[in-house]
Amino acid sequence: MSQMYLDGLSELKETPWRNTCDWNNLSEFTKYPVMSGSSTEPMPLKFRICDIRGLEPEHLMTKENMRYVLEGSIEDRFPFDPSGSISADMPGFKKHPDLDEKIHCVALVQDASMVDTLQDLSLKVTTNIKEMQTVMNSLDIPQVVIMSKIDSICEETKQDAANAFRSPKVEKCVAKVSEVLGLPRNMVFPMKNYENEYQLDPSVDTMALLTLKGILNNCDAHLFNHYDEIVKKYTVTQMSLRENWNLLLN
Repeated sequence: MSQMYLDGLSELKETPWRNTCDWNNLSEFTKYPVMSGSSTEPMPLKFRICDIRGLEPEHLMTKENMRYVLEGSIEDRFPFDPSGSISADMPGFKKHPDLDEKIHCVALVQDASMVDTLQDLSLKVTTNIKEMQTVMNSLDIPQVVIMSKIDSICEETKQDAANAFRSPKVEKCVAKVSEVLGLPRNMVFPMKNYENEYQLDPSVDTMALLTLKGILNNCDAHLFNHYDEIVKKYTVTQMSLRENWNLLLN
């Protein structure tokens, strides 16, 4: 089971799938299962999306809290204040999380219309972002950026989302985010949000799927570092199943 974690930057509080959500009011660490599209028997897929409120000057993230989140110590619906104090004795805190409860990729959500303000963030916010990245890097957890609302910076993309892939304005925005956060350009994924549409748009869906594929590829790369642990757990599980089956036969 892969888990990805979403976090907003600065005063930008929007997830790609919840345009009407006021991220300032999010006070829980929340895990969202992703279901298969089967109409007969939908099943949860082998990954989850985890979400908490974004960064802002009054609500920064402590390095300890970031590590707790990434290492899987925070359970679903855990009351969470990024700048607050979390204790291992608190209800919902896991002292020994399993691998499938840990975070395998971090996705930072950035509003494209606010990219120009990234370089003007307060020293507190920029320092906090670097501190978070230091914790992520220490755990070898990959980071990507979901650059939302790209239609707000490019009229051609607003008319047809497919134009985003050849838009100089979107390309310039990607380059700026890459420079400020110190991430490769291919780790910055442009996204157009569903907002006024009443029907699905194949071009918007294509962007969303490319973003999801990129995130899951990073999850796989991180999980490969735990290959021996995964193989050992799978082997133990298979042996346990065989033993239980033999008991039933006897």
